[in-house]
Amino acid sequence: MKKILLVNDFLEGGGVERLLWDFYEYFQKDYEISFCILYKPNKDIQRKYSKYKIIYAQKKEVNIHILGFLRNIENDIMKFITLRLIELRKFDYILVMKEGHCMKFFENIDCRNKFAWVHTDYYFNHWTKSVYSLEDSELDIMKKYKKIICGSRSTMNSINDILGNPGNLSLCYNPIKEDRIIALSLEVNRLKEEYAKNIVSFSSIGRLCDQKAYNRLIIVFHRLKLEGYLFKVNIIGDGEEYYKIKDKIKELNLENDIILHGAMDNPYPIIRKSDWYLCCSKWEAFGLTIQEAKILNIPIIITNMPAALELFEVGIDGFVAENNIEGIYITIKKVLDDTTIMEKIKTNQKHIVPYSERMDTICKLLKGDI
Repeated sequence: MKKILLVNDFLEGGGVERLLWDFYEYFQKDYEISFCILYKPNKDIQRKYSKYKIIYAQKKEVNIHILGFLRNIENDIMKFITLRLIELRKFDYILVMKEGHCMKFFENIDCRNKFAWVHTDYYFNHWTKSVYSLEDSELDIMKKYKKIICGSRSTMNSINDILGNPGNLSLCYNPIKEDRIIALSLEVNRLKEEYAKNIVSFSSIGRLCDQKAYNRLIIVFHRLKLEGYLFKVNIIGDGEEYYKIKDKIKELNLENDIILHGAMDNPYPIIRKSDWYLCCSKWEAFGLTIQEAKILNIPIIITNMPAALELFEVGIDGFVAENNIEGIYITIKKVLDDTTIMEKIKTNQKHIVPYSERMDTICKLLKGDI
């Protein structure tokens, strides 16, 4: 049986990790699957995944001080041992699920079928700058892989424009298991409250950070409340801005209107119950949750983001707001003023590309058929 190594930096949730586990479920019948996780998680997470073949390459990233210096030496030793162990295992395929540290870590591993995924849009978030030096450029490391698989056309264009063309880029949108999303959405809903017919409900999933710009939504809904509109907003996710946003909601007396649920294992019952799904980020490299909302036939409002728009039809899937506070306000006010729009979107909204079709494309890429 041929062997696949799946690589990610963390086991802490998120869209990339979901893709990792989707790959595991898809390939496990025909391949022996192992994992390499760059940074060793806490003991609870290690226990959770103890039944899988996982190599933890290093301990958590550290600051530069005397203890950090010693930890870095330890990590260098762990990296050396990890890479030698992986080379001895002679994997047939190495699938690196993320740009940056993961891609650099495996740059010199000898494997004919070594692939890497890129999930960021370099136009808006060239976060990998800090990973590479001038002598060790990101473009040169990309060239060491058989294929660099881009999660959107915008990501692919941004690599070409910002880094240059490595000559091995392929476009492949992330596969999403529709049946899984639908099944999870039908589980018992922790949100027991039933809304009155004159209250329009919104939901949104995302990390509470600068990129997702939930602070803009708080400002918009405060303005709408002052104008007399009735609504409920459910925000699902955690992040560095959680308490800042929570305090702002309290300050503006929106605690009965905007609910912060924190991170949830299964947010889909709340999404399914919503009238509208909101993705009002400053930028997205793919927009996974937008596609999940489409699976559940929920009308969507997004901000003007090139990557997200690739799989979004304006007026069919929902509406696009200008990527600023005023644009978001105008678009949300529009759907509050005319509640019949929601049913028109539900009737016309198109299905996403099936999971099986996208996985077939990935398999062809791995086998060199495309």
